[in-house]
Amino acid sequence: MILLCSFPTYKGVVISSLFDRRKGFRPQKKKKTVQPNSVEKEPLGWDILRLNHDGRGVAIRKSGKTVFVSNALPGEQVRLRVDKQHKRFDEATAVEILQASPQRIPPACRYADRCGGCQLQHMPYEAQLNYKEELLTDHLKHLAGLQAVKLEPSVAAPDNAFHYRRRARLSIPPPGEAVRLGFRARGSDDVIAVEDCKTLHPTLNALLPALQETLKAMHGNRSLGHVELLLNEQQDNAHASVIVRMLESFNEDESALWQAFARTHSCDVVAQYNHGFEVVAATCETPLELGYRVDNERLHYGPGEFIQVNAHVNEQMVAQALAWLELKGTETVLELFAGFGNFSVPLAKRSAKVVAVEVAEQQVTRGSINAELAKCHNLKFIRADLSKPFTEYAFGKQPVDVMLLDPPRAGAADVVADLSYVQPERILYISCNAATFARDAAVIMEQGYQLVKVSMLDMFPQTAHAESMALFIKQADTL
Repeated sequence: MILLCSFPTYKGVVISSLFDRRKGFRPQKKKKTVQPNSVEKEPLGWDILRLNHDGRGVAIRKSGKTVFVSNALPGEQVRLRVDKQHKRFDEATAVEILQASPQRIPPACRYADRCGGCQLQHMPYEAQLNYKEELLTDHLKHLAGLQAVKLEPSVAAPDNAFHYRRRARLSIPPPGEAVRLGFRARGSDDVIAVEDCKTLHPTLNALLPALQETLKAMHGNRSLGHVELLLNEQQDNAHASVIVRMLESFNEDESALWQAFARTHSCDVVAQYNHGFEVVAATCETPLELGYRVDNERLHYGPGEFIQVNAHVNEQMVAQALAWLELKGTETVLELFAGFGNFSVPLAKRSAKVVAVEVAEQQVTRGSINAELAKCHNLKFIRADLSKPFTEYAFGKQPVDVMLLDPPRAGAADVVADLSYVQPERILYISCNAATFARDAAVIMEQGYQLVKVSMLDMFPQTAHAESMALFIKQADTL
Protein backbone atom coordinates (compact mmCIF):
# COMPACT_ATOMS: atom_id res chain seq x y z
CA MET A 1 0.00 0.00 0.00
CA ILE A 2 1.26 3.47 -0.85
CA LEU A 3 0.85 5.88 2.04
CA LEU A 4 0.81 9.49 0.94
CA CYS A 5 0.44 10.79 4.48
CA SER A 6 0.11 9.43 7.99
CA PHE A 7 -2.10 9.96 11.00
CA PRO A 8 -1.08 12.50 13.63
CA THR A 9 0.24 11.44 16.98
CA TYR A 10 0.13 13.19 20.31
CA LYS A 11 2.78 12.37 22.90
CA GLY A 12 3.40 9.08 21.10
CA VAL A 13 -0.27 8.09 20.81
CA VAL A 14 -1.79 7.45 17.38
CA ILE A 15 -5.12 9.23 17.35
CA SER A 16 -7.70 6.91 15.84
CA SER A 17 -10.57 5.00 17.35
CA LEU A 18 -12.99 2.17 16.70
CA PHE A 19 -15.17 3.48 19.52
CA ASP A 20 -18.65 4.92 18.98
CA ARG A 21 -19.67 7.11 21.94
CA ARG A 22 -23.38 6.65 21.29
CA LYS A 23 -23.27 2.85 21.08
CA GLY A 24 -20.05 1.88 22.83
CA PHE A 25 -17.67 -0.64 21.27
CA ARG A 26 -19.25 -2.11 18.15
CA PRO A 27 -19.69 -5.90 18.32
CA GLN A 28 -20.32 -8.02 15.27
CA LYS A 29 -24.02 -7.94 14.47
CA LYS A 30 -25.93 -11.19 14.43
CA LYS A 31 -27.58 -12.14 11.16
CA LYS A 32 -31.29 -11.39 11.27
CA THR A 33 -33.75 -14.01 10.15
CA VAL A 34 -36.57 -12.63 8.04
CA GLN A 35 -39.69 -14.71 7.58
CA PRO A 36 -41.24 -14.93 4.10
CA ASN A 37 -43.60 -12.08 3.33
CA SER A 38 -47.33 -12.73 3.33
CA VAL A 39 -50.23 -10.47 2.42
CA GLU A 40 -52.71 -10.06 5.25
CA LYS A 41 -56.18 -10.61 3.78
CA GLU A 42 -58.39 -10.13 6.84
CA PRO A 43 -59.44 -7.48 7.48
CA LEU A 44 -59.11 -5.93 4.04
CA GLY A 45 -58.45 -2.51 5.51
CA TRP A 46 -56.41 -2.02 8.66
CA ASP A 47 -56.97 1.12 10.73
CA ILE A 48 -53.81 2.92 11.85
CA LEU A 49 -54.36 4.26 15.37
CA ARG A 50 -51.11 6.13 16.08
CA LEU A 51 -47.36 6.07 15.52
CA ASN A 52 -45.02 4.14 17.80
CA HIS A 53 -41.58 5.24 18.99
CA ASP A 54 -39.81 4.25 15.75
CA GLY A 55 -42.24 5.92 13.36
CA ARG A 56 -44.34 2.90 12.43
CA GLY A 57 -48.12 2.88 12.49
CA VAL A 58 -49.93 0.86 15.14
CA ALA A 59 -52.81 -1.45 14.16
CA ILE A 60 -54.58 -4.06 16.32
CA ARG A 61 -55.67 -7.55 15.28
CA LYS A 62 -59.07 -8.88 16.35
CA SER A 63 -57.18 -11.07 18.81
CA GLY A 64 -55.72 -7.93 20.40
CA LYS A 65 -52.22 -8.52 19.05
CA THR A 66 -50.38 -5.36 17.98
CA VAL A 67 -49.10 -4.91 14.43
CA PHE A 68 -46.42 -2.30 13.66
CA VAL A 69 -46.87 -1.03 10.11
CA SER A 70 -44.19 0.80 8.08
CA ASN A 71 -45.21 3.56 5.66
CA ALA A 72 -48.45 4.35 7.52
CA LEU A 73 -49.86 7.41 9.26
CA PRO A 74 -52.47 7.81 12.02
CA GLY A 75 -56.03 7.84 10.74
CA GLU A 76 -55.20 5.93 7.57
CA GLN A 77 -56.71 2.68 6.41
CA VAL A 78 -54.24 0.42 4.65
CA ARG A 79 -53.79 -2.99 3.14
CA LEU A 80 -50.68 -4.52 4.59
CA ARG A 81 -48.15 -7.27 4.13
CA VAL A 82 -47.00 -9.11 7.24
CA ASP A 83 -43.20 -9.32 7.16
CA LYS A 84 -42.40 -10.90 10.54
CA GLN A 85 -44.42 -12.56 13.25
CA HIS A 86 -43.44 -12.54 16.91
CA LYS A 87 -45.07 -13.82 20.06
CA ARG A 88 -46.33 -10.44 21.27
CA PHE A 89 -46.47 -8.37 18.07
CA ASP A 90 -46.17 -8.54 14.29
CA GLU A 91 -44.28 -6.35 11.82
CA ALA A 92 -45.82 -5.32 8.52
CA THR A 93 -45.62 -2.88 5.61
CA ALA A 94 -48.48 -0.90 4.11
CA VAL A 95 -48.67 -2.03 0.47
CA GLU A 96 -51.76 -0.01 -0.43
CA ILE A 97 -53.21 3.15 1.12
CA LEU A 98 -56.99 2.70 1.02
CA GLN A 99 -57.75 5.91 2.88
CA ALA A 100 -54.90 8.43 3.11
CA SER A 101 -54.21 10.88 5.90
CA PRO A 102 -54.54 14.56 4.93
CA GLN A 103 -50.95 14.90 6.12
CA ARG A 104 -49.52 12.32 3.71
CA ILE A 105 -47.06 13.76 1.17
CA PRO A 106 -45.03 12.06 -1.60
CA PRO A 107 -41.54 11.06 -0.34
CA ALA A 108 -38.70 13.09 -1.84
CA CYS A 109 -36.53 9.97 -2.22
CA ARG A 110 -37.10 7.26 -4.82
CA TYR A 111 -35.86 4.60 -2.37
CA ALA A 112 -38.10 5.68 0.53
CA ASP A 113 -40.51 2.73 0.27
CA ARG A 114 -37.68 0.19 0.68
CA CYS A 115 -34.69 1.88 2.35
CA GLY A 116 -34.44 1.68 6.12
CA GLY A 117 -32.55 4.95 6.43
CA CYS A 118 -35.63 7.20 6.71
CA GLN A 119 -39.00 6.46 8.25
CA LEU A 120 -40.92 9.74 7.95
CA GLN A 121 -40.46 11.13 4.45
CA HIS A 122 -44.20 10.68 3.82
CA MET A 123 -44.90 13.16 6.65
CA PRO A 124 -44.54 16.98 6.45
CA TYR A 125 -41.61 18.31 8.45
CA GLU A 126 -43.79 20.27 10.89
CA ALA A 127 -45.75 17.09 11.61
CA GLN A 128 -42.47 15.24 12.17
CA LEU A 129 -41.51 17.78 14.83
CA ASN A 130 -44.90 17.47 16.54
CA TYR A 131 -44.63 13.68 16.57
CA LYS A 132 -41.15 13.77 18.16
CA GLU A 133 -42.22 16.34 20.75
CA GLU A 134 -45.17 14.17 21.73
CA LEU A 135 -42.87 11.15 22.11
CA LEU A 136 -40.64 13.13 24.48
CA THR A 137 -43.51 14.34 26.66
CA ASP A 138 -45.06 10.85 26.66
CA HIS A 139 -41.84 9.30 27.97
CA LEU A 140 -41.55 11.97 30.68
CA LYS A 141 -45.15 11.33 31.68
CA HIS A 142 -44.95 7.55 31.93
CA LEU A 143 -41.33 7.06 33.08
CA ALA A 144 -40.63 10.20 35.11
CA GLY A 145 -44.12 10.87 36.45
CA LEU A 146 -44.38 14.37 34.94
CA GLN A 147 -48.00 14.83 33.97
CA ALA A 148 -47.75 18.30 32.40
CA VAL A 149 -44.51 19.14 30.62
CA LYS A 150 -44.22 22.36 28.65
CA LEU A 151 -41.49 22.02 26.05
CA GLU A 152 -39.26 24.87 24.97
CA PRO A 153 -39.17 25.44 21.18
CA SER A 154 -37.50 22.55 19.39
CA VAL A 155 -33.97 22.90 18.09
CA ALA A 156 -34.48 22.27 14.40
CA ALA A 157 -33.37 23.47 10.98
CA PRO A 158 -36.45 23.52 8.71
CA ASP A 159 -34.42 24.94 5.81
CA ASN A 160 -32.05 21.98 6.11
CA ALA A 161 -34.49 19.12 6.55
CA PHE A 162 -32.73 17.40 3.63
CA HIS A 163 -29.05 17.10 2.66
CA TYR A 164 -27.96 17.68 6.27
CA ARG A 165 -25.85 14.59 6.98
CA ARG A 166 -22.12 15.25 7.13
CA ARG A 167 -21.44 11.65 8.11
CA ALA A 168 -22.98 8.36 6.94
CA ARG A 169 -22.06 4.68 6.89
CA LEU A 170 -23.13 2.72 3.82
CA SER A 171 -23.36 -1.05 3.67
CA ILE A 172 -21.94 -3.60 1.23
CA PRO A 173 -23.47 -7.09 0.92
CA PRO A 174 -21.40 -10.13 1.94
CA PRO A 175 -19.25 -12.13 -0.50
CA GLY A 176 -21.27 -14.09 -3.03
CA GLU A 177 -23.72 -11.26 -3.71
CA ALA A 178 -23.43 -8.60 -6.38
CA VAL A 179 -21.27 -5.68 -5.25
CA ARG A 180 -23.35 -2.63 -4.43
CA LEU A 181 -23.25 0.23 -1.96
CA GLY A 182 -26.26 1.48 -0.06
CA PHE A 183 -28.39 1.28 3.06
CA ARG A 184 -30.06 -1.69 4.71
CA ALA A 185 -33.56 -2.40 3.52
CA ARG A 186 -36.35 -1.77 5.98
CA GLY A 187 -36.72 -4.77 8.26
CA SER A 188 -33.93 -6.88 6.74
CA ASP A 189 -30.20 -7.10 6.05
CA ASP A 190 -30.63 -6.71 2.29
CA VAL A 191 -28.65 -3.79 0.85
CA ILE A 192 -30.53 -1.26 -1.28
CA ALA A 193 -28.09 0.22 -3.81
CA VAL A 194 -28.37 4.02 -3.81
CA GLU A 195 -26.96 6.59 -6.19
CA ASP A 196 -28.79 9.55 -4.65
CA CYS A 197 -29.52 10.11 -0.95
CA LYS A 198 -31.71 13.06 0.00
CA THR A 199 -30.29 13.31 3.52
CA LEU A 200 -26.59 13.34 2.57
CA HIS A 201 -24.71 16.61 2.29
CA PRO A 202 -24.43 17.48 -1.44
CA THR A 203 -20.63 17.03 -1.39
CA LEU A 204 -21.04 13.46 -0.13
CA ASN A 205 -24.11 12.67 -2.21
CA ALA A 206 -22.28 13.57 -5.42
CA LEU A 207 -19.81 10.72 -4.81
CA LEU A 208 -22.36 7.89 -4.75
CA PRO A 209 -22.48 6.99 -8.49
CA ALA A 210 -18.69 6.98 -8.78
CA LEU A 211 -18.34 4.96 -5.58
CA GLN A 212 -20.66 2.30 -6.99
CA GLU A 213 -18.46 1.98 -10.08
CA THR A 214 -15.20 1.97 -8.13
CA LEU A 215 -16.37 -0.80 -5.82
CA LYS A 216 -17.51 -2.89 -8.79
CA ALA A 217 -14.09 -2.42 -10.38
CA MET A 218 -12.51 -4.17 -7.40
CA HIS A 219 -13.84 -7.45 -8.91
CA GLY A 220 -15.76 -8.75 -5.94
CA ASN A 221 -16.45 -7.94 -2.34
CA ARG A 222 -14.21 -10.60 -0.82
CA SER A 223 -12.67 -8.12 1.60
CA LEU A 224 -15.09 -5.20 1.78
CA GLY A 225 -16.93 -4.33 4.98
CA HIS A 226 -18.60 -0.94 4.58
CA VAL A 227 -17.90 2.61 3.40
CA GLU A 228 -18.13 5.66 5.62
CA LEU A 229 -18.47 9.16 4.18
CA LEU A 230 -17.42 12.25 6.12
CA LEU A 231 -17.56 15.93 5.28
CA ASN A 232 -14.10 17.14 6.25
CA GLU A 233 -14.38 20.77 7.39
CA GLN A 234 -10.80 20.96 8.61
CA GLN A 235 -10.06 23.66 6.04
CA ASP A 236 -12.30 26.54 4.98
CA ASN A 237 -13.19 24.66 1.81
CA ALA A 238 -14.88 21.47 2.97
CA HIS A 239 -14.25 18.25 1.06
CA ALA A 240 -15.18 14.59 1.38
CA SER A 241 -13.26 11.88 3.19
CA VAL A 242 -14.02 8.26 2.27
CA ILE A 243 -13.24 5.47 4.74
CA VAL A 244 -13.29 1.97 3.24
CA ARG A 245 -13.59 -0.87 5.76
CA MET A 246 -11.37 -3.73 4.61
CA LEU A 247 -10.87 -7.24 5.95
CA GLU A 248 -7.52 -7.50 4.15
CA SER A 249 -5.09 -5.03 2.65
CA PHE A 250 -5.54 -3.35 -0.71
CA ASN A 251 -3.35 -4.82 -3.43
CA GLU A 252 -1.38 -2.48 -5.71
CA ASP A 253 -4.13 -2.30 -8.35
CA GLU A 254 -6.75 -1.48 -5.74
CA SER A 255 -4.57 1.20 -4.18
CA ALA A 256 -4.07 2.75 -7.61
CA LEU A 257 -7.82 2.59 -8.25
CA TRP A 258 -8.65 4.50 -5.06
CA GLN A 259 -5.85 7.00 -5.56
CA ALA A 260 -7.31 7.80 -8.97
CA PHE A 261 -10.74 8.15 -7.36
CA ALA A 262 -9.30 10.60 -4.81
CA ARG A 263 -7.62 12.71 -7.49
CA THR A 264 -10.75 12.82 -9.66
CA HIS A 265 -13.06 13.82 -6.81
CA SER A 266 -10.63 15.86 -4.68
CA CYS A 267 -11.23 13.76 -1.59
CA ASP A 268 -9.36 11.70 0.99
CA VAL A 269 -9.46 7.90 0.95
CA VAL A 270 -8.67 5.94 4.10
CA ALA A 271 -8.54 2.18 4.57
CA GLN A 272 -9.84 0.87 7.89
CA TYR A 273 -8.47 -2.46 9.13
CA ASN A 274 -8.91 -4.36 12.38
CA HIS A 275 -5.71 -2.79 13.69
CA GLY A 276 -6.57 0.79 12.75
CA PHE A 277 -6.52 3.16 9.79
CA GLU A 278 -4.14 3.84 6.89
CA VAL A 279 -4.30 6.71 4.43
CA VAL A 280 -4.45 5.64 0.79
CA ALA A 281 -4.72 9.11 -0.68
CA ALA A 282 -5.27 12.57 0.77
CA THR A 283 -5.77 16.14 -0.34
CA CYS A 284 -2.90 17.30 1.88
CA GLU A 285 0.75 16.48 2.35
CA THR A 286 0.57 16.90 6.11
CA PRO A 287 -0.89 14.27 8.48
CA LEU A 288 -4.57 13.75 7.69
CA GLU A 289 -6.87 15.68 10.02
CA LEU A 290 -10.64 15.81 10.12
CA GLY A 291 -12.43 18.77 11.60
CA TYR A 292 -15.48 21.01 11.87
CA ARG A 293 -16.37 24.38 13.35
CA VAL A 294 -18.55 25.08 16.38
CA ASP A 295 -18.78 28.25 18.49
CA ASN A 296 -16.20 29.91 16.19
CA GLU A 297 -13.62 27.24 16.99
CA ARG A 298 -12.36 24.44 14.75
CA LEU A 299 -12.39 21.07 16.48
CA HIS A 300 -10.20 18.23 15.25
CA TYR A 301 -11.13 14.55 15.24
CA GLY A 302 -10.00 11.32 13.63
CA PRO A 303 -11.58 8.53 11.56
CA GLY A 304 -13.87 6.37 13.63
CA GLU A 305 -14.52 9.06 16.24
CA PHE A 306 -18.07 10.18 16.98
CA ILE A 307 -19.39 13.49 15.67
CA GLN A 308 -22.93 14.87 15.45
CA VAL A 309 -24.11 14.32 11.88
CA ASN A 310 -26.13 17.54 11.61
CA ALA A 311 -23.90 20.64 11.59
CA HIS A 312 -26.78 23.14 11.72
CA VAL A 313 -28.52 21.52 14.69
CA ASN A 314 -25.23 20.87 16.48
CA GLU A 315 -24.36 24.58 16.33
CA GLN A 316 -27.81 25.51 17.65
CA MET A 317 -27.62 22.82 20.34
CA VAL A 318 -24.32 24.14 21.72
CA ALA A 319 -25.63 27.72 21.59
CA GLN A 320 -28.77 26.73 23.51
CA ALA A 321 -26.74 24.88 26.13
CA LEU A 322 -24.67 27.99 26.77
CA ALA A 323 -27.76 30.22 26.89
CA TRP A 324 -29.56 27.95 29.36
CA LEU A 325 -26.55 27.63 31.69
CA GLU A 326 -25.99 31.42 31.86
CA LEU A 327 -22.33 31.04 32.82
CA LYS A 328 -20.71 34.05 34.52
CA GLY A 329 -17.08 33.01 34.12
CA THR A 330 -16.60 31.93 37.73
CA GLU A 331 -18.06 28.41 37.60
CA THR A 332 -16.43 25.02 37.95
CA VAL A 333 -17.97 22.69 35.36
CA LEU A 334 -17.89 18.89 35.31
CA GLU A 335 -18.66 17.46 31.87
CA LEU A 336 -19.28 13.72 31.55
CA PHE A 337 -19.18 11.72 28.29
CA ALA A 338 -17.26 14.66 26.84
CA GLY A 339 -15.97 13.19 23.58
CA PHE A 340 -13.25 15.41 22.12
CA GLY A 341 -14.70 18.78 23.09
CA ASN A 342 -17.95 19.60 21.26
CA PHE A 343 -19.29 21.17 24.48
CA SER A 344 -16.03 21.29 26.45
CA VAL A 345 -14.28 24.02 24.49
CA PRO A 346 -17.30 26.39 24.39
CA LEU A 347 -17.84 25.80 28.12
CA ALA A 348 -14.18 26.49 28.94
CA LYS A 349 -14.33 29.83 27.12
CA ARG A 350 -17.08 30.96 29.52
CA SER A 351 -16.18 29.44 32.90
CA ALA A 352 -13.32 29.29 35.37
CA LYS A 353 -12.58 25.56 35.13
CA VAL A 354 -13.86 22.58 33.13
CA VAL A 355 -13.10 18.93 33.90
CA ALA A 356 -14.09 16.84 30.86
CA VAL A 357 -14.43 13.09 31.42
CA GLU A 358 -14.47 10.54 28.58
CA VAL A 359 -14.01 6.77 28.40
CA ALA A 360 -12.20 6.49 25.04
CA GLU A 361 -8.47 7.20 25.38
CA GLN A 362 -8.18 8.46 21.80
CA GLN A 363 -10.88 11.05 22.39
CA VAL A 364 -9.24 12.20 25.63
CA THR A 365 -6.05 12.72 23.66
CA ARG A 366 -7.91 14.48 20.88
CA GLY A 367 -9.77 16.67 23.37
CA SER A 368 -6.49 17.71 24.98
CA ILE A 369 -5.23 18.79 21.56
CA ASN A 370 -8.40 20.77 20.90
CA ALA A 371 -8.07 22.47 24.28
CA GLU A 372 -4.49 23.51 23.47
CA LEU A 373 -5.39 24.80 20.00
CA ALA A 374 -8.29 26.83 21.44
CA LYS A 375 -5.98 28.15 24.20
CA CYS A 376 -8.37 26.79 26.83
CA HIS A 377 -5.84 26.27 29.62
CA ASN A 378 -8.66 25.88 32.13
CA LEU A 379 -9.90 22.71 30.38
CA LYS A 380 -8.62 19.29 31.49
CA PHE A 381 -9.61 15.96 29.93
CA ILE A 382 -9.66 12.83 32.09
CA ARG A 383 -10.17 9.21 31.05
CA ALA A 384 -12.63 7.22 33.19
CA ASP A 385 -15.18 4.44 32.75
CA LEU A 386 -18.53 6.05 33.49
CA SER A 387 -20.37 2.73 33.44
CA LYS A 388 -19.00 2.42 36.98
CA PRO A 389 -20.29 4.61 39.84
CA PHE A 390 -18.49 7.87 39.23
CA THR A 391 -18.11 8.41 42.97
CA GLU A 392 -15.23 5.92 42.69
CA TYR A 393 -13.23 8.72 41.05
CA ALA A 394 -11.83 11.86 42.64
CA PHE A 395 -13.75 14.13 40.25
CA GLY A 396 -16.97 12.44 41.38
CA LYS A 397 -16.46 13.55 44.98
CA GLN A 398 -15.69 17.24 44.51
CA PRO A 399 -18.45 19.88 44.51
CA VAL A 400 -19.03 21.70 41.22
CA ASP A 401 -21.32 24.48 40.09
CA VAL A 402 -22.47 22.91 36.83
CA MET A 403 -22.62 19.35 35.51
CA LEU A 404 -23.22 18.57 31.85
CA LEU A 405 -23.98 15.04 30.65
CA ASP A 406 -24.13 13.80 27.06
CA PRO A 407 -24.35 10.02 27.53
CA PRO A 408 -24.83 7.21 24.98
CA ARG A 409 -28.22 5.60 24.39
CA ALA A 410 -27.93 3.56 27.58
CA GLY A 411 -28.14 6.77 29.57
CA ALA A 412 -26.27 7.68 32.75
CA ALA A 413 -27.87 5.59 35.50
CA ASP A 414 -24.62 5.03 37.41
CA VAL A 415 -23.71 8.71 37.26
CA VAL A 416 -27.02 10.16 38.44
CA ALA A 417 -27.57 7.53 41.15
CA ASP A 418 -25.68 9.60 43.73
CA LEU A 419 -25.14 13.34 43.27
CA SER A 420 -24.55 14.06 46.96
CA TYR A 421 -20.82 14.62 46.52
CA VAL A 422 -20.70 16.85 43.44
CA GLN A 423 -23.90 18.77 44.37
CA PRO A 424 -24.12 20.84 41.18
CA GLU A 425 -26.50 23.77 41.26
CA ARG A 426 -27.35 23.17 37.59
CA ILE A 427 -27.41 19.97 35.55
CA LEU A 428 -27.69 20.03 31.76
CA TYR A 429 -28.57 16.63 30.28
CA ILE A 430 -28.33 15.98 26.53
CA SER A 431 -29.93 12.70 25.50
CA CYS A 432 -30.20 10.56 22.38
CA ASN A 433 -32.75 8.20 23.95
CA ALA A 434 -35.99 9.56 25.41
CA ALA A 435 -36.65 6.43 27.48
CA THR A 436 -33.34 6.38 29.34
CA PHE A 437 -33.46 10.16 29.72
CA ALA A 438 -36.87 9.98 31.38
CA ARG A 439 -35.62 7.20 33.67
CA ASP A 440 -32.57 9.27 34.68
CA ALA A 441 -34.67 12.43 35.05
CA ALA A 442 -36.79 10.71 37.69
CA VAL A 443 -33.67 9.79 39.68
CA ILE A 444 -32.26 13.33 39.41
CA MET A 445 -35.52 14.88 40.62
CA GLU A 446 -35.66 12.49 43.58
CA GLN A 447 -32.43 14.13 44.78
CA GLY A 448 -33.94 17.59 45.06
CA TYR A 449 -33.70 18.91 41.50
CA GLN A 450 -36.44 20.54 39.46
CA LEU A 451 -36.77 20.11 35.71
CA VAL A 452 -37.09 23.73 34.56
CA LYS A 453 -36.48 23.46 30.81
CA VAL A 454 -36.62 20.70 28.23
CA SER A 455 -36.67 20.73 24.43
CA MET A 456 -36.45 18.30 21.54
CA LEU A 457 -33.37 18.37 19.29
CA ASP A 458 -34.13 17.27 15.74
CA MET A 459 -30.70 15.99 14.79
CA PHE A 460 -32.10 13.51 12.22
CA PRO A 461 -34.93 14.97 10.07
CA GLN A 462 -36.93 12.43 8.03
CA THR A 463 -36.26 9.74 10.66
CA ALA A 464 -38.02 8.80 13.89
CA HIS A 465 -34.88 9.48 15.92
CA ALA A 466 -34.90 12.51 18.20
CA GLU A 467 -32.61 13.91 20.85
CA SER A 468 -33.36 16.19 23.77
CA MET A 469 -31.86 18.73 26.16
CA ALA A 470 -32.98 19.32 29.75
CA LEU A 471 -31.97 21.74 32.48
CA PHE A 472 -32.32 20.78 36.14
CA ILE A 473 -31.91 23.30 38.98
CA LYS A 474 -31.21 22.41 42.61
CA GLN A 475 -34.22 23.46 44.68
CA ALA A 476 -33.57 26.15 47.29
CA ASP A 477 -34.45 23.99 50.30
CA THR A 478 -31.85 21.38 49.30
CA LEU A 479 -28.92 23.73 48.64
